[in-house]
Amino acid sequence: MDRIEINSKIEETALIEGSQKLIYPPTEKIGVLVVDSFPSLGKLTALRFLEWVQANPDGVISLPTGKTSEYFIKWVNHYIQNWEEPEVQRDMEENGLNPGVQPNIEILGYRNVWYRFHPSEANIYVPVSLNMFAVLQNAFMNAFVSQKDASFPSYECDAPFSVLAQQIQVQQYQMLKPVLDVSFSMSIQAL
Repeated sequence: MDRIEINSKIEETALIEGSQKLIYPPTEKIGVLVVDSFPSLGKLTALRFLEWVQANPDGVISLPTGKTSEYFIKWVNHYIQNWEEPEVQRDMEENGLNPGVQPNIEILGYRNVWYRFHPSEANIYVPVSLNMFAVLQNAFMNAFVSQKDASFPSYECDAPFSVLAQQIQVQQYQMLKPVLDVSFSMSIQAL
């Protein structure tokens, strides 16, 4: 596993420009691109996203939230809005993005993880039992240790994010409950 293939001109360029190797065998098993800041990571992910959109013009993508995505959004907007500017074209080319193919990006909607969608906005519903809520809570508290006591931007809940997520899921279930048949409700209880 000394060699990992990179199938992205953006990532190849970032690796060449960076100061570290993609992988340090034998202890490392996956490749990692290292950048010096959140803005740099946002720029790198924006360029990689635009490269992906060029290759997959009919593709659909879901993105995470957080500091990196804040800069990702700023960089994507910068490139799309200034695509024809010579310095932007030069920047794209220097970073491995083909400035000759401007992607057509249509944002269908933006939802962060605590977004309360209306039931009409979804077409797949997955039953979740109280036991699954407990598993979610346990996973959150053990996987995101730094978030246990993190301040959360919600006036509704002074607790870990997983508690608010559960509250939202219960509210959404209450909205759906009147239109669900008995067999669906029974399947939730059987989980």
